[in-house]
Amino acid sequence: MLEHARTWRRVVVSIGVLCLTVAVVSATTVAVSGIAVTNLTNTEVEAGQTSTHALEYEADGISADGTTDTLYVQFPDVYAGNISFSGAEFVNRTSGATVSISSSTSIVDGLDGDGIRDTLRTGISNDADYPTDDISATYEFSLTHPAVDETTAYDVTIIAEDSMTESSRVTATDAITVVAAGAETATSTATATATPTATATPMSTESEVSTPTDADEQMATGTATPTSGSGPGFGLVVTALALAATALIVRRD
Repeated sequence: MLEHARTWRRVVVSIGVLCLTVAVVSATTVAVSGIAVTNLTNTEVEAGQTSTHALEYEADGISADGTTDTLYVQFPDVYAGNISFSGAEFVNRTSGATVSISSSTSIVDGLDGDGIRDTLRTGISNDADYPTDDISATYEFSLTHPAVDETTAYDVTIIAEDSMTESSRVTATDAITVVAAGAETATSTATATATPTATATPMSTESEVSTPTDADEQMATGTATPTSGSGPGFGLVVTALALAATALIVRRD
């Protein structure tokens, strides 16, 4: 009888340890968050004009486990064939250390697989002794802007596909304003802050993309909507189970 009680306690202890382990893992395995466009230059341009742009954004929680995480800058379909990439840099905002580029930036069909090459895709990878990087990203590129009959605004979407978690995105609405040829334009620098919308998107191939929407004048704010169950809420449930198991051990003793 005594041996049976000891065996039971061992089983309960094992369950408690397992639950605590899962709780710790699930608390740290969350989607990339805090994606925000912080700067975009030359936001008002003339139709047909080729202009250089600098885009800066921040993203939190990029895994630093040595595997490749894929970042996208998606433009409207009308920019297909009219994008010229110059360079990109990714930096840990806390330490200032450069996050390595594991797959150089290329112009690809993005995440909707519509065959339109309107997206910049870059792979980054950091093998660190800490779990995640909060990064700042800087891109330089040129765009030849489409012909329009009247002033038209276009969105820019940032997408992060982390190797360990679900993907996240944010759309800077009305990021670039194109005015009809001959109309007066103003060269300006715009900033936008938005929260991501997390979507459970599989790791991409070169034939994937997402479709943006066109709107009016200032960059707008999105809403975060997580879609999978590996976030902090799940961790709290598992932690509660672990505590219950521990209490049962005490009670049995």
